[in-house]
Amino acid sequence: MTETASESRPGRLPAHRVTVTGIEFLTPNMRRITFQGDTLATVSVPLPAQWLKVVLPVPEEKGRANRAYTIRHFYPGWRTMDIDFVLHGDRGPASAWARCAMVGDVVHLGNPRGGHRMEPDARWRLLAGDETALPAIASILDALPIDGIPTWVVIEVPSMDDAQPLRRSETTEVHWIARDGNHGPPGCLLEDRISSLSLSGEEGQVFLAGEAAAVKKIRRGLGRRVPQAIMDAKGYWLQGQADHRDKS
Repeated sequence: MTETASESRPGRLPAHRVTVTGIEFLTPNMRRITFQGDTLATVSVPLPAQWLKVVLPVPEEKGRANRAYTIRHFYPGWRTMDIDFVLHGDRGPASAWARCAMVGDVVHLGNPRGGHRMEPDARWRLLAGDETALPAIASILDALPIDGIPTWVVIEVPSMDDAQPLRRSETTEVHWIARDGNHGPPGCLLEDRISSLSLSGEEGQVFLAGEAAAVKKIRRGLGRRVPQAIMDAKGYWLQGQADHRDKS
């Protein structure tokens, strides 16, 4: 989930005051930040792709940025949590903060929400999105049982340098698509690749996330192709809008 998925405004701070204890560059455009706080011992994260509000200081505005991000890993025994931040240059306050974050920095986290529930009767799965959906897709793959169900994973990233190792079984097929300067609308390459997949007419399950207009278009197309599929589709961001809130 990306930083444009929530509002930026002052207000009451969320429940968990946490400190940055680790920073790792996963790829040129994604940075993993580890947070630790005593009150995280009270948190429960039972589902993959759960998200929470991250409240960050914005010194130049003397305020705070309130953004939504997916939980990548949670270790309750150590009271630590990993969140992967997509770096968009300095266009957004959360991206700018993540690029310059240091061990010892303090932020506040809300309680987990949402999540993706696995459908036990699904005969196939599709997990698809752009780089903002990558933490959610990776967490779903980590949680999937090894059940022999065909699973397609399609992820659009800025370049192939942004591909990451993902957990997969023998029946998982992963497609990385690099934009590499492609000037088409967001998600157009993702849509093309999904349209080429041989999805069966049997009941399936879809997780789809990314740019809101692209998600809406892809979801509509899948609804015509595989009407029996259970769809979990989320617009994490909207091109040209700095304060998009998903209504799905």
